[in-house]
Amino acid sequence: MLVSLILILALSFYIAWSIGTNDETMATPVGCGALNINRALILGGFLAILGAFLMGKSVSETIGERLWEATVSELEIITILIAMAIWLTIASYRKLPVSTTHSIVGTIIGLAIITTGIETINMSTLIFILTGWLLSPILGFVLAFVFHKFLVITIIRRFKGLREIERFEKISSYLLVITVSLTAFSRGANDVANAVGILSKLYGISFQYMLLWGGIGMAAGLLTLGRRVVRTVGMEITEMRPSTAFSAQLSTMMVLFFGTYLGYPLSGTQILVAAIIGVGIVEGRKVKKETVRDIFFSWFLTFPISAIFAILLYTAISEVLIFFT
Repeated sequence: MLVSLILILALSFYIAWSIGTNDETMATPVGCGALNINRALILGGFLAILGAFLMGKSVSETIGERLWEATVSELEIITILIAMAIWLTIASYRKLPVSTTHSIVGTIIGLAIITTGIETINMSTLIFILTGWLLSPILGFVLAFVFHKFLVITIIRRFKGLREIERFEKISSYLLVITVSLTAFSRGANDVANAVGILSKLYGISFQYMLLWGGIGMAAGLLTLGRRVVRTVGMEITEMRPSTAFSAQLSTMMVLFFGTYLGYPLSGTQILVAAIIGVGIVEGRKVKKETVRDIFFSWFLTFPISAIFAILLYTAISEVLIFFT
């Protein structure tokens, strides 16, 4: 029992680390030069821990308690964590900002199909999750587009000199750091469920300790390998100034914070990228279609690949155990 617990805790930490390596929350202040990448990663890591510990329970209950209505074994939990970690690590190495939420839901459904049956998946909860996936990037795009269009019409177009523009961009950089901090807090609260939410099915461990454990893991991942994805989203989609980055980040923060509060497992990646595209359209800047195409392709693949990984991995482990028993 103790050995299994240690193994599962180690795997959950690795999953949290993998999530952190794929966290692009701090991309906008890095992309526009408001923060250098090292300071951004340290700030993001600290706020991920804080958000996970203080606000992570709601989404963790959606993933861990309400989605898969079955009694599961330690082997099934281990399979979910390993399958998810493999895909997230591959994606981070390839600099693709994928959805960790898509990954955990995909592994759970894939495993349910071959173990307890698809009927043990709570369809109302699955629809709840899918609705969040569909609406959140749309809201991120629309809010960023509308807010930045409002800024352009009411403020930016009225500037009469370079000094006024520079003053506004400086103010925007301060506002950006505030909004990105709130986003990082909400992202930590939302993503921690993907690492530790499923563990509630096995052990009566206090959720708060599990949330803290996951938050520390995410911070470690962001600090060690996260700069790859941060640079991809912040510098390779479209050019940004502090004011444009603030518009994108404000909409992302609003959607992610309120979605987390309501218990929706959301993809912060999808929301932020959609918001950046919305602001880029208002600015009339060229959006790098190849980067956006690769990102959307990785989103589309994450759900089925995670499900397939879970099925293959569970089958392989089961065969090995049968062989040695």
